[in-house]
Amino acid sequence: MTSPLGGDSPRKRNAAPRRKVVRKPKPGSRSPRHQRPISHGPVDSGVSLMTVFLMIVAIGLAIAMGMILMPKDLDQIKGYPTELITTEESANLLKEMQVALDPKNTDAKVTLTEEQVNRYLNQRIAGDQGGPLGALVKYRGVYADLEPGFVELYLVRSVAGLPFTVSCRLTQKKSGYATVWRAGGGSIGRIRMGSKQFKPIIDAFLRLRVVCGDEMDAIKAMREVQFGDDQIVFAK
Repeated sequence: MTSPLGGDSPRKRNAAPRRKVVRKPKPGSRSPRHQRPISHGPVDSGVSLMTVFLMIVAIGLAIAMGMILMPKDLDQIKGYPTELITTEESANLLKEMQVALDPKNTDAKVTLTEEQVNRYLNQRIAGDQGGPLGALVKYRGVYADLEPGFVELYLVRSVAGLPFTVSCRLTQKKSGYATVWRAGGGSIGRIRMGSKQFKPIIDAFLRLRVVCGDEMDAIKAMREVQFGDDQIVFAK
């Protein structure tokens, strides 16, 4: 083909075909075809074993606290509560034991009913809660549940208006001519403690023992102390 300006017109060159560049994947990486699709939905990771364990522990503690705060039913104790007892003057237990211990009285015995014991205890002992919890905790009395072979003492308080009870069971064992007293368990609320009891609760009953020191001395001077069904017998 001839150019208007003269000479042959340059020939059109066909464009060279483009080369396809194949990128080699890096060692250790997956090709795009084998990559997993990205999930944008919620992922369920399940519940771990530790979470289940903590939930069980929390439920157990909640049940235990409910049993502790649930007051024990003391209606089976004669003389409980003291508000239902008449204003009749109770027997002076200390005086009766001192009379029985008089050398002039040989083979003397003193038999006291459970109601007499509880009436005397709540006239003899006046408790008051001190410290920072004094505004919330009130002393409601101490009661003895007399059963064959043992006595269980209940200390009753109210916490924010709700009754709260702890107890300590006392048993006796002969050691020669002496009588050995032992704390054999008790309860907190409606939970039985088996053969053991927490030290702060034992200390609370030991403080009551200090208040009734004269009565404890008279009991120790007795040759024999027998616990029966709703009664106690002291023998000289």
